[in-house]
Amino acid sequence: MKRVLCVVLVFSAVALSGGSVGAACFGPGHPITGELRIVETRYGSGEGDPVLLEPKIVKVVQGRDPPLPPVSDIEREIVGFVSGTYLILNRLSPYEIERFYGPHVDYFGRRGLPLIWVMKEKLRHYRRHPIRHYELIPGSILISPLPGMPGAYDVSFDYWYQIGRHHWIEEGLGRAELTLDLSYRPIRIYREDGGAIESW
Repeated sequence: MKRVLCVVLVFSAVALSGGSVGAACFGPGHPITGELRIVETRYGSGEGDPVLLEPKIVKVVQGRDPPLPPVSDIEREIVGFVSGTYLILNRLSPYEIERFYGPHVDYFGRRGLPLIWVMKEKLRHYRRHPIRHYELIPGSILISPLPGMPGAYDVSFDYWYQIGRHHWIEEGLGRAELTLDLSYRPIRIYREDGGAIESW
């Protein structure tokens, strides 16, 4: 993992560019407020261009907003939830699954579905594919905090899957997109989308 330490001094963000100076360095949820910020930008390994992870604010001088917790802690928690909970939900009882969803969910393009409908859709899928196995592809996870929503993150990742029934099995690669609220325990899912990228 490549780490780059940059020091950014913003004299007048509004005068310079309407408040957008350094946005690529600070990331969503970190508006420029005319302050000195020392930022560690981290790049994960990837195919071709490196993957820019959410910058870690090392120090804020005369800042009006307190720094977020270290991104590495957030990443660790989200990766643990994805691999240790989300991708094995199909092995849990309906009662256990319900605990990880909000009362209304944006579910595969349908906005604000009540939890009871989300559960019906999931159970229908489980009956159709009694053989189910999912595994996170390491290094594929991307995390973006939602501005104005403390504790909420958009998360996307790739996974390997194997689904089927009886003598029919399908394997492939998929991508999932979630909105997670880390302010709840357990973590709650408020958006779920994605699907197969390639199958064989």
